[in-house]
Amino acid sequence: LKHAKGVVYGEVKSMQNPEYIAYQKFPTFEYGGSTYRVYPDMGMMAWDQAMNACNNLVYAGYSDWYLPSIQELNAMYLNKDKIGGFATDDAYWSSTEYDASECWGQYFDTGDMGVGLKNYIFRVRPIRKEK
Repeated sequence: LKHAKGVVYGEVKSMQNPEYIAYQKFPTFEYGGSTYRVYPDMGMMAWDQAMNACNNLVYAGYSDWYLPSIQELNAMYLNKDKIGGFATDDAYWSSTEYDASECWGQYFDTGDMGVGLKNYIFRVRPIRKEK
């Protein structure tokens, strides 16, 4: 690059945050007219731990991650091939409660939804709504 007064500068380099660059590679899916970004699998945990892990997640400057509702989780299941990275041997938690001690989850091998006690250990994939 050349400055107007004849001073030459070196190559311009991006100073973007590496987390943000990685975030841009996280898969997305569409549901209800919105675009959602999907965080990698966080492993297995009880429902209360899953809710806390998602609600306290800060990544690439975003702090609005959350555990998907059962409807959003089902949309993820319907887009599982596009999203990728799902375990097929365990269920994933949703944030949708059935009652005070049980919550909805979904198996990603069959698509079956069911209710499990909140102290069961299921898998967790946070999401955030982008638009």
